[in-house]
Amino acid sequence: MSESFPNFFGLPPELRQFGSDPFVSDIDALITIGSKAAIPAALLGKRIVANPSTMLAGLSIDNTAKIDNASSLTDIEAGRVLTFLSHRYTISNERLFQTDGFWLSHIEALLNASSREGHLLDAAESAQDSVDEMFGRSLTEFGMPSAP
Repeated sequence: MSESFPNFFGLPPELRQFGSDPFVSDIDALITIGSKAAIPAALLGKRIVANPSTMLAGLSIDNTAKIDNASSLTDIEAGRVLTFLSHRYTISNERLFQTDGFWLSHIEALLNASSREGHLLDAAESAQDSVDEMFGRSLTEFGMPSAP
């Protein structure tokens, strides 16, 4: 594919073991079926084309021919997505399965919240280590400021 399109960058075989995440900050746009690399790309304001039946549908368009007209997340939208993902949506296997009572207390808090949306989007308990855990490395490595 990259041979047919001069502006298309595909990972060479020797770099595929690292995935596309390390290159996200250096791209203009990302075309994917449903790669997790689309999340940091969207948060960095990159244009995303993804399969509309994936979880990325709200962050992307589904037509590669229209990529130049695709809009990216605003800073406020990116902050809200990051808060949601890093606060209570993304949970590591270690925390989920190795912390006694974590899963049950997580579900009980959600069910007992006066507003489920508010509970999931409340930034008061967001933590830098949750963001780092979610991406597998610090946001500053992506060229982004630290989380609140």
